[in-house]
Amino acid sequence: MRTFVYVCAIAIFITVLTPQTSARVLGSNLENAVAVYYFTSLTNLGNVVDHSGNGLRGDLFNNAQLSRISGRNCLALESNVADFHAWNDNKPLSISKEFSVVAWVKISQQPHDFLIEIHAYKGSIANTRNIQIRSEGSITTGVLADGPIFGTYAYNQNEASHHAESTGRHINNDRWQHIAFVINDTTMKLYLNGICIVSQPVTGHESFAGTGSLIVMGENAKGSVDNVGFFKNDLTDTHVRMIYTQGLANVMNIAAVDPGGKVATTWGVLKQR
Repeated sequence: MRTFVYVCAIAIFITVLTPQTSARVLGSNLENAVAVYYFTSLTNLGNVVDHSGNGLRGDLFNNAQLSRISGRNCLALESNVADFHAWNDNKPLSISKEFSVVAWVKISQQPHDFLIEIHAYKGSIANTRNIQIRSEGSITTGVLADGPIFGTYAYNQNEASHHAESTGRHINNDRWQHIAFVINDTTMKLYLNGICIVSQPVTGHESFAGTGSLIVMGENAKGSVDNVGFFKNDLTDTHVRMIYTQGLANVMNIAAVDPGGKVATTWGVLKQR
């Protein structure tokens, strides 16, 4: 009996002294996720579903299609003119020096860069292919023509930018590999298959904001992508590794529904350093 009491006392002591971090109630928009695409289904209107809940549904252009390639459901861009656009004039995008993009890619070496990018813009879009003219800023990652992965943070209407790219690690063997680009106010990082392969300092980059959001994938290059996520967080090495090993959907679904019907996610807990 005395042993049982001691055990209970120790348990209570540990509970009191251990910091308790409650899950943040973020609602259905999952505040930190700007857009998430699993490329498993279309809406009734034929758009690609945005699984973040933010309504940035994507459109397929020039024979882009949802497909299953090498065991993965994905977005297949099998010609240089095929691409993916998701935009909404009424979805403001404000980026304050922290952002992350993750994706699975399957790309052959080719004479064009494969881009995955997000823009903040002001004013209605009449032609998404001319978005750079009105873009307040953008974040781009992907694969350069000769194989390295890269990331770029551009602001001041894309006139100023910071750029990082890998050397000696090439995606040119036409197989699925996972990439990530993470930036904050001090560092830019590139990841390949869950491992940070580039980390370089960055200073002086500015925040940017717009009244609308645009996502573009492809842009004059062939390739396939899967499980693409855009986040207003600087993901840690652990987060990127989790997404690579456990899958983006599983990490995003570390959530529960509270009695009020709202999504209570532990993403805020994962974000703790």
